[in-house]
Amino acid sequence: MYQDAYKFACLGVTDGHWEELANSVLEQMKCDVARLAFDQQQKSNYPRDVILGDFYAMKGKLKESARFYQTSGHGSKALAMYTDLRVFDEAEEYFEMKDDDLVRKIDELN
Repeated sequence: MYQDAYKFACLGVTDGHWEELANSVLEQMKCDVARLAFDQQQKSNYPRDVILGDFYAMKGKLKESARFYQTSGHGSKALAMYTDLRVFDEAEEYFEMKDDDLVRKIDELN
């Protein structure tokens, strides 16, 4: 089934569709198809470290995921990941600018 989806996607889909295919096959542990889909997504100038960050986030390895997001210059993805999961102590590390009001609001949520 996923091989057919991959072949269909090769006919021309958006980066978002490649990411969706890659993540859904990754959830089903179809690593060969996931690798192919991520490779296609990478050809469209999607940063490799962001792809790895998405992969590690999917596996539940949040610190590794955040590290890859940070090294790719997408620290905001790490911030969004941690705030979505309500892990505000970790999220604080990924603020690009420390805003006292924002930090206070996060402290209030804790």
